[in-house]
Amino acid sequence: MPKSVFTLILILFTFAVSAQEKDQVNLVSSEVSFVIKNAGINVDGSMEGLTANILFNPKKPQKGSISGTLDPATIKTGIGMRDKHLKNEDYFDVENYPQIKMQSNSLRKLQGNQYEGLFTLTIKDITREISLPFTVTEENDQFIFDTSFEINRQDFGLGDDSIILSDMVKINIRLTGTP
Repeated sequence: MPKSVFTLILILFTFAVSAQEKDQVNLVSSEVSFVIKNAGINVDGSMEGLTANILFNPKKPQKGSISGTLDPATIKTGIGMRDKHLKNEDYFDVENYPQIKMQSNSLRKLQGNQYEGLFTLTIKDITREISLPFTVTEENDQFIFDTSFEINRQDFGLGDDSIILSDMVKINIRLTGTP
């Protein structure tokens, strides 16, 4: 192979790799919280242990992807006995299902800093496709991803029918990362 062709291939490969790396967002921090009504009172909670793989460029979101896992054993609602119950088989069954998984299938820009993603969400052994609106803000050389959405807990086998516990859970996620 002539030297000039080899050099050209090497330059193109280097450019392609560096272009991909620019879209990689390294997770710096994450917050995952939720709210559910129990006996007519809002119960706030959170989970930790989020890991994420984010490939995102605000100018071409359709070429990006976002995936993450979350540890349901880290659930905190402010009441230890309730947290322990939520880890049991009838709710998160953390012994058999140590991760909640989310994977984007498609991302698209709506307007300004608003985007929408079609995601696959897996809790326990149940997978559902959900549509998530999210915003991406650039501050101090960081990307901040924010989303707020609702799921029906029973769609994922989290507890039984209840007249005191709402089926709908509002989830808030904030990810901060550096390009």
